[in-house]
Amino acid sequence: EAPPSAQFHCPRQPNVVLPLSRINDGICDCCDGADEPDGACADDCEQVLAAERAARAQAEADFAAGSQKRAAEMAEFTDLLKETVAEIEQLTKDELPRLEAEVKSADVEVRNAKLSYMNGRFAAVKATVSDAIKDIGRV
Repeated sequence: EAPPSAQFHCPRQPNVVLPLSRINDGICDCCDGADEPDGACADDCEQVLAAERAARAQAEADFAAGSQKRAAEMAEFTDLLKETVAEIEQLTKDELPRLEAEVKSADVEVRNAKLSYMNGRFAAVKATVSDAIKDIGRV
């Protein structure tokens, strides 16, 4: 950025700052022509400044509308979050113990089924071995 002494500020447009190389270059950068020799530029500041004010007002209105929309969406989100958290807490309180009991019961059933299967298999093997021993004794 150029040092402050190497800049020109348009008197009626405080936001327009020009490098000194753009002074007297034949291009009217300031709305009142302050950057060019007298009479080289028409003074159209009223139109330019009116357009800048209108653009600024539109930007402020857009910002306000966006802020209101965001606030409404944040409120909606907050309500949804509260409802969801409440639902999760209710399910945790009511459903989780029931589901845990069901899992425990299913676990016991599986364990009992395995034991029953193993007892059946052992009985079958025992019978087969017993029959084999009887057959050896007859021989």
